[in-house]
Amino acid sequence: MPISQMRFARLDRQKLTKLREVEAELGGWLVVLEPEMETVELPTEQAQLLKQIEADLGVTLMACAPPQ
Repeated sequence: MPISQMRFARLDRQKLTKLREVEAELGGWLVVLEPEMETVELPTEQAQLLKQIEADLGVTLMACAPPQ
């Protein structure tokens, strides 16, 4: 599925309950997207660039591996 098809996940009551439990344990919110995508860890320089772009655009970005 192309990345352009990524969207907020629709969770049933059981999954939403589990998500809320994890959020409470972490002390923060989680953004739930589908389809499942593998995130990648960026080298320090690229991570800093991503943070700068986030600050410039006022958004949150997530680096994902290209779909297979």
